[in-house]
Amino acid sequence: MKILVSGWGEQNFGFLLEDGRLREVFPADRNGDALCVGDIILGRITAVVPSLRACFISLISGTEREEKAGGPAFLPFSELAGEPEKLRPQQLLPVQISALPMGTKPCRVTGKLSLDGRYCVAGLGYRGVSVSKKLSGAAAEFLKKSCEAWNASESGSIGLIIRTNAGELAEQQNPEPLLEESRELSRRLSKIVEESSVRTGFSVLYRALGELERQIRDRNPAEVIVDIGSLGASFDESRIPDGLLRRYEDANGGRYLTVMGLERQLRGALSRQVWLKSGAYLIFDRTEALTVVDVNSGKSSAAGRCGRKSSREAAENAAFAVNCEAAEEIFRQLRLRNLSGMILVDFINMDERHRELLGERLRELCCRDPQKTVWVDFTALGLAEITRKKAGAPLEALLTKP
Repeated sequence: MKILVSGWGEQNFGFLLEDGRLREVFPADRNGDALCVGDIILGRITAVVPSLRACFISLISGTEREEKAGGPAFLPFSELAGEPEKLRPQQLLPVQISALPMGTKPCRVTGKLSLDGRYCVAGLGYRGVSVSKKLSGAAAEFLKKSCEAWNASESGSIGLIIRTNAGELAEQQNPEPLLEESRELSRRLSKIVEESSVRTGFSVLYRALGELERQIRDRNPAEVIVDIGSLGASFDESRIPDGLLRRYEDANGGRYLTVMGLERQLRGALSRQVWLKSGAYLIFDRTEALTVVDVNSGKSSAAGRCGRKSSREAAENAAFAVNCEAAEEIFRQLRLRNLSGMILVDFINMDERHRELLGERLRELCCRDPQKTVWVDFTALGLAEITRKKAGAPLEALLTKP
């Protein structure tokens, strides 16, 4: 796995590469004092609305600046670590940004403050020790047992979520890095809560890691390639560890994205139609409520056999082969385009046996996605139903302008 840092338009982006193919795109710039996901702000409550079971909270001083941020943030009572009955207008409350403004929607915030590390997340409002569902039973049991003694004696009101990355510690039977990180995160979170009582309104109590630093920490790439020929002046190379950094500059002035054929993949991810190697193709249509993907046989030689006078079994096998190829590419595109919410896929029609096999394959692909992705089932009309957790802006919003 590698990370490329390169310029696109007027911004710098990170491009996650696996086996020479693009998997994810994320912003590589940290815009000075701009708010980021994970930042903890001492906000001021502007209104408490019991009928909505929520309150509105300002994160930035000044009416004009707040309007640019989408207005006061919406904080549901369910996202509070304390008692909602005690909330009053003009009260200062530490909150954490969980999503940045998008369109007409303001920031999403939570009162359940948390700090994340490579192996775990420590947070207020959590109960005891939880483990990522992506970890196997034996690994989860070993890690949870290792942390339960710490949780009972040291954590107080702070709970712990053990991340998938901690699975490597379970394989080594060495939980010490996890325990050390959990103690440090707990100590820092307690300090943030203490400081919130003596700080002024709109103070930044904690500034989260930028997306580039977070990806380097969590993904542990083999190298980080910096295309110095296309970067904007705002990029700071000091954020990359020296042992990982490799500078790229083409003698002919070419960009890494272009020379390695990645720009073609990127432009393909911004288009509505995606061709598969078999000759079949996918159509992506994104709406406000959901994303629809249509699988078409196109020029596929395998799918073409379905229309000739061949046996029914051969036709079903051909359709299944195309659908399996389409499923692999669909999940790569979901990750690359960063699509979320409800996703419906109209695969080529198959018999019940092949549909069940495809359902098992879709379940496996969901488990491989770093974001929480759930295979629900086929609907009564035969559409595959998938849900994917939202994290950050979709690729289209990052790289294009309306």
